[in-house]
Amino acid sequence: MKKLLLYSIMLLSAKVFAQAVPNGSFETWSSNYFAEPTGWYSANFNTLKQMAVIPVTKVAGFAGYAVHIETTIAGTDTTKSFVSNTKPGCGPPSAWPGGVPYSELPTAITGYYRYNLPGNDTALLLVIFKKNSVNIGNNVIKIKGTGSMPTFTSFSFPVTATMTPDTMIIVATSSNLLSNNGIENGSFLELDNLAFTGTASAIPAGDFELWSTRNITYPTGWDGQSMDETGIAQTADSYAGTSATLLTTLADNCGNVQPSGITTGHMTRFSGPASGRPYSNTTDTLCGYYKYTSMANDSATISVTLSLAGSNIGGYGMNLPAAASYTYFQMPFNSATAPDTIRIDAQSSKWPNTVANAGSMLYLDKLWLKSAPGVGILSYDNASDISVYPNPVTDFISV
Repeated sequence: MKKLLLYSIMLLSAKVFAQAVPNGSFETWSSNYFAEPTGWYSANFNTLKQMAVIPVTKVAGFAGYAVHIETTIAGTDTTKSFVSNTKPGCGPPSAWPGGVPYSELPTAITGYYRYNLPGNDTALLLVIFKKNSVNIGNNVIKIKGTGSMPTFTSFSFPVTATMTPDTMIIVATSSNLLSNNGIENGSFLELDNLAFTGTASAIPAGDFELWSTRNITYPTGWDGQSMDETGIAQTADSYAGTSATLLTTLADNCGNVQPSGITTGHMTRFSGPASGRPYSNTTDTLCGYYKYTSMANDSATISVTLSLAGSNIGGYGMNLPAAASYTYFQMPFNSATAPDTIRIDAQSSKWPNTVANAGSMLYLDKLWLKSAPGVGILSYDNASDISVYPNPVTDFISV
């Protein structure tokens, strides 16, 4: 019986330390799925991650499907609810680069809309024409009316350009995101069958019939942060098992660059990773395997943060240089005071980073703590995972 009790204590200890590195083999993954109209962009990815809200969704339209754009306010956070046929850039849409190829000179944009705009909120429909990357027509259409249009109704708004364009940008918002005035929770705008008149050229994907499924995928037990869903990916290029984590540094068309990162805590909106998992050792070593594609002499980073009652009492980190094949690393760490929480963070680029670092890729697999050799990559959260025999036991027990 004493041996059985001792083994139970050892198993409980293994459970505590195993959870400190949850799913360190990166074999299991969790996904949040959402849909977007094919040929259009939205803020769905960012708002789903930051606010657990999907502002752009598919609804029954005037004919077939329509796009539903809705504003949500939660505390101090407000969704940037829009759709655009062009990848968003910096500043107002009139300053965005790119656009959809278009070489006609229309006189109006037509379609069907339904909306509810309480208070002083105003939805927007922006139609921008460009020639040789120069703005030649900035049409700002404000949709308010009585504040409510309960059934799909046809519309026709005049649009102008100073000459025949070569590209155009269309953006629709459920609130006035140009001035940010009068924004109301629950404001929505629905659009269907967008088209131009005075021209034979249609608006690509203006009927909103086709939708594409996207997803935010993280290794189970971890949280993450990236510029879009391609920054954190499950890959079959693993050191052991069937999968590993791939983190990629990304850049947008504004010149912004962002490393992709994962954490055993949770990602905050403005201050990086926080919190962590229960842990009480004062001395330990984080071990694992990685390989790294470095852009512009970049390095990946991995770190451990120890905390007690919410205050950091130790921090340890290392850079991971370029490695063409999976390479073993270990990082000892210690604390003079016993912590109650550990957090492990990894990201695809070191700070500071530049656009030249875009494309750096960190492959990470088989993380464990030396305090729990052989079990640091497992999690014994389900008693059905454990078989104990013989039962009843006398002198020896097998698990």
